[in-house]
Amino acid sequence: MASEILVVDDQEGIRTLLYEELSNAGYQVHTATTGREALDEFNQREFQLLIIDYKLPGLDGLGVLDILEQQGRKVPVIMISGLAEEITTENRTYSFIQHILSKPFDVNDMTKLVQAILSE
Repeated sequence: MASEILVVDDQEGIRTLLYEELSNAGYQVHTATTGREALDEFNQREFQLLIIDYKLPGLDGLGVLDILEQQGRKVPVIMISGLAEEITTENRTYSFIQHILSKPFDVNDMTKLVQAILSE
């Protein structure tokens, strides 16, 4: 069965790009626009990987990680942001952040990173 990935970003272009690229690579991809939608998705299914934007309207990416951690859910995370230099210190706080990618990122690099994380 294909690994399930949740992509959370408020930019439609990024969600669509990652959905298409990762679906074509054989993954089951779900998307969400906000942190609240992401938590709703987690209440419906288990994911093997979370790709989430740092800055989201309302509940931001770190807020989602706080709630997942409180619920005891440990899922590998790729954090994406235009502010990657500001969040690199968060990697020490959240052990499940596997990688932080700056926007814009190369979609081929993202696919390789996803494959590496999910093959561990």
